[in-house]
Order: sequence, then structure tokens, then C-alpha cells
Amino acid sequence: MFVNKLATKPILVIYIIIVLIILLAFDITKANQLISLTIFRCDGGYRTVTFENNSTKVYKKVRSGDIPRSYLYKDSLYFFDNKTLISYNLISKKYSRLLDLKVFLNDEYIPWLIGSVDQKVIYFSVMKYKRKTSNSNQKYLYSLYSFNKQNQSVEEIKINEFNSPYFSVYNEKVYFKNKEGQICVFDGFKIKSLDILGDSPSVSPNGKKIAYLSYEWGFTCVKIYNINSKRKFTLIKSFGPKSVTPIFRWHADNRFIALKKKSDLKAMPLYIFNISNKKLIEKIDESKACNWFFYNES
Repeated sequence: MFVNKLATKPILVIYIIIVLIILLAFDITKANQLISLTIFRCDGGYRTVTFENNSTKVYKKVRSGDIPRSYLYKDSLYFFDNKTLISYNLISKKYSRLLDLKVFLNDEYIPWLIGSVDQKVIYFSVMKYKRKTSNSNQKYLYSLYSFNKQNQSVEEIKINEFNSPYFSVYNEKVYFKNKEGQICVFDGFKIKSLDILGDSPSVSPNGKKIAYLSYEWGFTCVKIYNINSKRKFTLIKSFGPKSVTPIFRWHADNRFIALKKKSDLKAMPLYIFNISNKKLIEKIDESKACNWFFYNES
């Protein structure tokens, strides 16, 4: 019996090694399948870059619209053209008019950012100008709305402390910056502060992490916050108060994030990071991108 146990140990070790090799190969394959980015220029031109084989697929332009504040969901890009909400399918190249916002809001309101889209609902922020007195500076007020694609209804999501047009939605929870500069979450009933100072929160697809901007000693930092452990780390630091574009795109597997530095003088690089090991995966120098999304045609 003792001899039999010894005989089975090498078999067990070999089995474990084989399993580990398979798992490692699967992980590598998974990573290689996923690094593909669709990049949009402000003039509507767009292309998909696959980094593993360095291939680029160029498409025709999207017609005029607010591309920098658009959102790509599955095969469709959602954007506002003036105050009309439009979807453009990248596969069929067809446009669909979804909503005339002028029917619901007066001329004081300007659609600002489409921050989240799912199968049923499109979430977007709206800006309004307001003057307190004749001697005061013009002030921007922001509010948040949802558009139900099924029943074609528009509804304001009333958050008293909503203080920035940049927001993120996960599982109907809204992440935003309040008037004190703290990142908060609104669950539909109450507001809870996450006790972190920052702006432009972007929640990962699994809802476990948040990428956000933080301003420290003349630098703009991109930080990653773990919602469960409440720990955070700095992913990238850039000199200047607004030297990073407030757009963060997560990959579906929650490991990769794409972001871009910002400058009024020249085109800045577009970066892809692996947040698991904090390493830079890809860099596109002097990118003219004004919006970008991880995307794979299916």
C-alpha cells in the first residue's frame, strides 16, 4: 500500500503541472484576444487597432455629432447631434434617431455627456447656464437624465449634490463628484461618500474598482480605487492641473484600462495599462483620438 502511494505521487505531480500549463495558456490566450481598441477622431473618422498583430482596420466617418462625449455599446455608437440622440451601428453603417431632447427640455439645457449605456437605458448629463447676480460670473449647473429605449421615456435622476458632468453607472448606482469634491455613490435612495477626493469616476465592468482623477501639488493623477478593500493606488501622474483627458475606458475583463494625456498645444499619447500589475501595455504616440473604446466585432 505504501509503495502504491509513492507510485501515484509522480502521476499527481505531472497532473498538477499539466493543469497549471493549461490555465496559464488560457490566461495568455485570453489576454491576447482582448487588446483591441476602436479610436474615434473629432471629425468622426474611426479605426480599430488590434495590438497583437499590429493590424488596423479603417472605417468610413461617422457623420457630424458630438463624438468626444459619445458612448459605444456593443456594435453601436450613441451620440448627440445638436439635441437629437442618434445611434450609429458600426457593422451595418445605419443611423437611428432615438430622441429629440427639445421635446423634453427647453433651450437652456445642453446635452453634455453620454456616460453609460446598457440594453434598456441610456444615461446622460445635461448642462445649464445660470447667473446669480449681474456682478457674478456665469455658473454651470449639471443634472443627470436617463432615456428608456423601450418605452421612449426621459426621466431626471434627482441628485442634489451632482456637481460634474462626468459620471459612471453600475447596476443602477450612479458614481459622481459632489460639491465638496468627494466621489459619491447614489443608489436611487441615498447618497454615500466614498471618502476620496477626485473627479470623473469610471467604474469597472464588475463594479469592484473605480478609476478617477486626483489633483495633487500641480499634478493630475489617475488613481484606481478598490471598492471592497477601500485601497487605492496611482496609475499615472502628469504635470499640470488638467493634463489628462477625463475619459477612462475599461476592458470587459476588468484588467485593462485606456486613457489619454491632454494638451492644447499638441496631440498627446493614448495609453493602455494593465491595472493588475500597474504596467503599461501599449502606447500610441501623438494620437488624435478624442474618444476610444475596447471593442471586438462579433
